Amino acid sequence: MRLEEKLTGLAVLPEVIEKSVADGGKPVHDMWIATSLGKRVDGTEEGLRKACAVLDDVLGELQQLKRQQDEAKDRLGKLATDLTQRMNAVEKNDKKREETLAAIDQRVATLESQPASDGGPSLAMIEELKKKFDKMEKEMAAVKKELDSKAPKVDNSPNWISAEDVEEKLKAALSEFSSKETALPI
Repeated sequence: MRLEEKLTGLAVLPEVIEKSVADGGKPVHDMWIATSLGKRVDGTEEGLRKACAVLDDVLGELQQLKRQQDEAKDRLGKLATDLTQRMNAVEKNDKKREETLAAIDQRVATLESQPASDGGPSLAMIEELKKKFDKMEKEMAAVKKELDSKAPKVDNSPNWISAEDVEEKLKAALSEFSSKETALPI
């Protein structure tokens, strides 16, 4: 097709030369300018075609990034909801443990105030309390393991009671009870 265009351009060449001479111009110079303009227009068209292709690619990538961003927001929302649910479950579990610890503390206080026949709490009661403490320690270890595997670390939150804090309280209560047990006459 380009060859045909060039041949057509050559066919009108005598007319262009006659017109240029009649107008008082320079035919070769005018022909050179016309050819240069044609090449410039062709180059500009090619540049615009490439620029449009690049722009289409960029727009496609922007749309893809927007979709990915929306998907990430959805996943983050789901993770936040899941984390909130888990934290609520942990708080309920912590409250239950605190209530159990308070009940055990009250029972220990009651036992301490009621001397057994030999002047101290009965050995059966002490063993029962030790078993309850051991059971609670195992449950706390399981809860801690589950939290460590599923929930991210949350530090310095005023409403958060970590499994380590509860475990430390349990150990302190157990060691306090054990020290009282050795001091009691059996």
